[in-house]
Amino acid sequence: MQVLVLGGGGPIGAALARRAAAVGCRVLVTTRQELDASDAAAVRTRLSRVKPDAVINLVNPPLAADDDGIDTAADVAGALTRQAAESGVARLIFASSAAVYGDAGTAPFTESDDLRGVSAYARVKISSEQAVAAEAERTGISALSMRIFNVFGDGCHRSLINKLIRRERPVLAMSANYVRDYVHVDDVADALLAASGRPDFTGAVNVATGEATDNLMLARAAPPEAFEALHELIVSYSVGDPSLMLSSLGWKPTRSAIAELRTRLS
Repeated sequence: MQVLVLGGGGPIGAALARRAAAVGCRVLVTTRQELDASDAAAVRTRLSRVKPDAVINLVNPPLAADDDGIDTAADVAGALTRQAAESGVARLIFASSAAVYGDAGTAPFTESDDLRGVSAYARVKISSEQAVAAEAERTGISALSMRIFNVFGDGCHRSLINKLIRRERPVLAMSANYVRDYVHVDDVADALLAASGRPDFTGAVNVATGEATDNLMLARAAPPEAFEALHELIVSYSVGDPSLMLSSLGWKPTRSAIAELRTRLS
C-alpha cells in the first residue's frame, strides 16, 4: 500500500515514516515547506505523481481564534478530501483531536458523544471533521477522522510526559482531578496506517489507550526533582474509549505513559 502524508513535518509524520516498514506500507511524507496544502495545483500535481492508495492529512493550518480562521482551516480539510477523491485516491484519513470532546468528561469519551470542545483548536477540528465528512459523502471517497488523544514519545517536545522524562521541571498541578489519556506517537502512527488500509471503516474513531492518568499518578512515577509541584485543584478530564479501534482494526496501544516514566527515570 502506498500512503501519502500531507503536513508531516511533526512527530507523527516522523513516526509514520519510521513505522512504515513494520506494518508493510510505503509511506511518502511531505512537510509544509515541501508542499503548501492550500495550493490546489501543487496538491493535484503531487497526487498525480505519487498515485497513492491512501492520503493521511496531518495538516494544521495556522490557528486563528476568529470564525474566518476556523472556516479557512475547514476549507483546506474539505479541499484536500475533494482533491484526493478527484485524483482517484481510495482512502482519506484526517488527523483530528480529542479536543473535539472538550475536557468536562467524567468517563471515557466514545465516538457517539457530543462534540463540546470550545477552544479555537477544538472548533477548527470539529469544523474540519464536518468538511471532510461532507466531501466524502459528495464524492464517494472513503474517509475517516481519527480523534487523537495526548501524544507523547519521540519528537513530542511539548508533551508533559516528555518534559518529565527530560527533567525539565514542568509545573505539575497536584490534582487527582486533572486526568489525561496519553498515547505513544508510534502507536498513533500504527493506528493511522492500519486505518489507511481499511476503506470499509468510515466516520470517526478515537486513538486512545483508555487509561485515565491523573497528575498524582505522574507525580508518584517521577522523582520530585523532575517537576515543580503546584498545589492547586484543577478539574479537567480527557480520556478516550478505544473499543471501536480495537473491534474494527484490531489495534491496541503498546506503550504506557506511566511505565515509560518509571523506566526512563529509574
